Amino acid sequence: MSNRRGRSVEVVRTSIPGASASYSAESAGEVVTALTQLGFDAEATVVNDQMDLRALLDRGPDLVWNGFAGNPIVPSFTGLLTDRGQRFVGSGRNAMWLSHRKDEAKSVVRQAGLPTAAWFRACPGDVQREADLPVDLPLFVKPHNGGGGGGIDSGSLVRRWQDFEARVATTSGAGAPAALVEAYLPGREFTVSVLPNESSTRLEAFAVELIAEADGGSARVLGHAAKLADREVVRRVPDEETDSTVCKLCMECFRVLGARDYGRVDFRMDGEGRLQFLEANLMPQPTWDSYFARACRLVGGLGYAEVIGRIARGAWARGVDA
Repeated sequence: MSNRRGRSVEVVRTSIPGASASYSAESAGEVVTALTQLGFDAEATVVNDQMDLRALLDRGPDLVWNGFAGNPIVPSFTGLLTDRGQRFVGSGRNAMWLSHRKDEAKSVVRQAGLPTAAWFRACPGDVQREADLPVDLPLFVKPHNGGGGGGIDSGSLVRRWQDFEARVATTSGAGAPAALVEAYLPGREFTVSVLPNESSTRLEAFAVELIAEADGGSARVLGHAAKLADREVVRRVPDEETDSTVCKLCMECFRVLGARDYGRVDFRMDGEGRLQFLEANLMPQPTWDSYFARACRLVGGLGYAEVIGRIARGAWARGVDA
């Protein structure tokens, strides 16, 4: 997609509470500004109901930049765009579903023979005694859906059985019907941004290492509050071998999840230094200070407008498919 062909782009978000994922107004505005600077005829659009959806589809922009997966009124926005043959930026319906169901994404990754820590889902009362735990302590308890570190803090790391039930109750009561419980991974943490290369012929990956503050002991938990306060260190992966390995593993996970166009994949090392898949965010907030854009800047040397332009041109080159 050159800046002259297919110029109209609508960056779509929703403001309805309960959306499975949505860009913020700030994110949509930054994308529109970047696209406008590149010469596209771009505008932000809010889709909250069927009337908004019909108006968007009737306008038929050359490209929809998909900034939300669905809300209670429009439950599968990506599916509707696909069914109408509308070109759009972002992964398709199946990959987006996996992006918001961390346990199912881990299942797909495991079935493909790729590494991810042992896990199980739990609701309050499911496990009656320590001997019945499917995975040994220590454990990491987090919501099975959502992103951005939501529902994660220092209490997510459960070392004692007597703390397990309370943490599951707190987590499953925070907007998630069940908690995702994983074997705790004490090693280094990484996030990898994926986007099209300059010529839109393939995808490439840029990895950064995330170093959270220690919790008073040896554990480092990167939760929502720490991310908002920007208390973590974000740096280029210092050793070439690890950088190459995590980028290769990221691309394999991206492929088996059926993802496309752009996204971010998170990994952590176990106690033996082996990388394990955590989750994939296939609709990361694309603000300039987000992990997604920071990795592109720190590792790829890409300016913000170039990042946005690559994604738009890559989606256009891909065309319309399921």
